[in-house]
Amino acid sequence: MAEADDSDMMMNYHGDFLKSDRKNSRYPYCIVWTPIPILSWLLPFIGHMGICTSAGVIRDFAGSYFVSEDNMGFGRPTKYWKLDVDKVCGNGAATWDKAVHDASEEYKCRPHNLCFDNCHSHVAMALNLMRYDNSTSWNMVNLCVLSLIYGKHVSWAAFLKTWLPFLMLCGVLGTFILTFNLQEPRTFFIQQILRDMNYHQFTGTFIPTVERMRRGLMLERAVFAASACLDCPSGCECFAVTRTVKCVSKDLLTVPQSVPEYARTVVITGNNIHQIAPNSFAEMENVSNIILSNNRITEMTSHSFSALINLRFLDLSGNQLALIHPEALSIPGSPLQELNLSRSLYNFTALTDLTTALRWGGLRGLLRLDLSGNHLALLPPGMFSHLPNLQQLFLTNNSLVAVYSGTFSGMNHLEVLDLTRNAFGTFRAEALQELDRLGNIRILLGDNPYTCSCEIHNFVTWLNESRAQLDVDAVRCASPRALSDTRLRGLSVQAIGCVVPVQAEVADLTLQTSYVFLGLVLGFVGMVFLFVLYLNRKGMKKWINEMRDACRDVLEGYHYRYEIDSDPRLGHISADNGGGSTSSSRRAQGHLRLSLSQQLPNDTCIVQVPSDAKVKQVTATPPLNL
Repeated sequence: MAEADDSDMMMNYHGDFLKSDRKNSRYPYCIVWTPIPILSWLLPFIGHMGICTSAGVIRDFAGSYFVSEDNMGFGRPTKYWKLDVDKVCGNGAATWDKAVHDASEEYKCRPHNLCFDNCHSHVAMALNLMRYDNSTSWNMVNLCVLSLIYGKHVSWAAFLKTWLPFLMLCGVLGTFILTFNLQEPRTFFIQQILRDMNYHQFTGTFIPTVERMRRGLMLERAVFAASACLDCPSGCECFAVTRTVKCVSKDLLTVPQSVPEYARTVVITGNNIHQIAPNSFAEMENVSNIILSNNRITEMTSHSFSALINLRFLDLSGNQLALIHPEALSIPGSPLQELNLSRSLYNFTALTDLTTALRWGGLRGLLRLDLSGNHLALLPPGMFSHLPNLQQLFLTNNSLVAVYSGTFSGMNHLEVLDLTRNAFGTFRAEALQELDRLGNIRILLGDNPYTCSCEIHNFVTWLNESRAQLDVDAVRCASPRALSDTRLRGLSVQAIGCVVPVQAEVADLTLQTSYVFLGLVLGFVGMVFLFVLYLNRKGMKKWINEMRDACRDVLEGYHYRYEIDSDPRLGHISADNGGGSTSSSRRAQGHLRLSLSQQLPNDTCIVQVPSDAKVKQVTATPPLNL
């Protein structure tokens, strides 16, 4: 009886819903649709789609390489579009089921893609395979449009599930817009008050003193608000109720002047203000919040913000600061509490200027500093030592590779240190000691490319023993591939692959740097020496040839002397020229030459040699008979 009542109710709801079973989610020959959380709340015509077999079983492409059956992703259907099986080319129900099966098998081999291969394209392929309505041009666009036009909601609850979140968001957004616009003072309030006063004055009606005082006060406030709106700088919008002045994307070249006295917040973004001059914020003593993001600011001169004696919050993010005067951040009384410099430093010189500005600025009251997204590779030692009351320091999304001793010196009140998304491969002993000196604070170290090798053992030990509040679940290995995405905390030496315990570092970082520098110097000297040799190659070749010839002459002389001294036929010749008379000596030498010429063979000649040499024997080579 209950099933009959339910069938009657379904038939009363939609006439073509007779063969469907809403309770069991059976919709034969239908295309079904259900909303996707959040996405369908914003765009209610976008959702998850599936196609049913002739038995009403839902097949939908619910994820990469997965087509669910009778278990539709994102919940039960809220809309259905009943198709006509008679428009299927072929054998009706059999062709329908075969097309749904073939399309499902095909999409079990495909990854899910929001733009091309999604649940809508799965249904479109099934319709194209069965040539529904004699067409093969079904696609995700016409399916989305036609299901929105011809689709019918399963019930009123399904209708509310589809459209209520979207209507609620529209209502909240409309309320916010109306509230925001009604905050501006309107001159018709003044006109209404004056009209009432003129009416009572014309009719002679008595207005009580209290009523007159109340209306006078209202008139005074309205006049003040209206005059404040009239004093709003050109290109800006002023809101007296929220005490805000907005100058957004107006192509301003300088900071607007004549800001209303009631203003407490000044928002100047999306302009072309390249320089902050000393008088840029004159007569803005009451302003406490200034937002100067994305203005292409490149220079901050001396005492740029000195007139803002009540400044609490300063946002300079998204600029291109290349020149920062040492006293650019100097404000009497040190009222500044929050400073946002994310994505604002143009180069390393700007970091050096900022370090000097933090030292000379006297920012003793600064509580929060954001330096994220500035591609910082290193932090100068003692950079934050002149910020004694700093509580939050954000250094995320930079290129930091190491922390050195003294980097965070003088920061006794620090509570949060964010070092996520940098280039840390590990932390050496010096860096771990520096982090330990910060005490029991919150330190964020996740999303860094940690290399899980033997050198990371000290860092793993520190993670297990540190008393700081760490995001240990986000500290994971990036390499090697075998340990990728492995938590460092609790990682053992055996898991890393070290056979022996990790030893202390052999050399200090300074010593290693010295060796590298020495090698570079020696290499440079060697290159210069080789270059000089190359330039003087011809002269050196000539000098080498001359030295060779000179040495050859000397050696030949010694060789000839050795041959004469070693000849037994010349051994009786005396080299003594001192005894006897000169004539007798000459006669003796003549007789010796004569006797020597008679004794020597015909192929030997005697030549006159110096006194330190004997006789040179030259042997003629007999001619060759050819």
